[in-house]
Amino acid sequence: MDKAALDPSDSLEKPSTSKIEKRPGSASSSDSEQVETTKKCKKDIKMETNNEDSLKVKITLPDALKDWIIDDHDLVNRQKKIVQLPARITVDHILANYVRERVSTKALTKVWEDSVVDFSNRMRELFNVSLGKSLLYKFERPQYSQMLKDHKEIKMCQLYGAAHLTRLVCKIGDMLTSIREETQDRTPPGYFVNQVEDFLKFIASKESLYLSADDYMVATPEYHRQAMT
Repeated sequence: MDKAALDPSDSLEKPSTSKIEKRPGSASSSDSEQVETTKKCKKDIKMETNNEDSLKVKITLPDALKDWIIDDHDLVNRQKKIVQLPARITVDHILANYVRERVSTKALTKVWEDSVVDFSNRMRELFNVSLGKSLLYKFERPQYSQMLKDHKEIKMCQLYGAAHLTRLVCKIGDMLTSIREETQDRTPPGYFVNQVEDFLKFIASKESLYLSADDYMVATPEYHRQAMT
């Protein structure tokens, strides 16, 4: 078979290879416009990037909690275990302990004391709202449904514990970023971020007390069937 027949490019009109003569040192108006347009695009991209960065909320996570998040994921998703509920130490108790420990510091001002109490209350509310939406793995949902059925008058912060609270705190940075992007709020979030990071340090300092693989139990065959539906 003729090789030329296989090349569809041969049927296309070839562009002229003749050079366009230009005067030395001269540039067309279209070239100048293109250069200016390129400069403007680069400037706009840089401004857009800076604006996006100004909306991001970065939270520093202690190494101990980074390791725990990995262990927690493995316990639920690979080993197919679920947390024993009600938790040994609930979210409600952990936040109360945090307030008690911070307020007992002699150097703490009244304004800071009030902010610690306010922070703990906001965290309780955020936990109750976020648990069913973004803090559960799929395998945990049957258990959550059962908790809602069996404890209609009890808030989730009084049933769940440190494992799910840690998941929440680790997600707060992304949550705040999402809210700020939607509202274009560029107010520095430093105050709340400092509170969150202080709370993370508190949990990390008591990791052996609050976070334990012993708080998980092997799910029953019946539970496995429910989780698969």
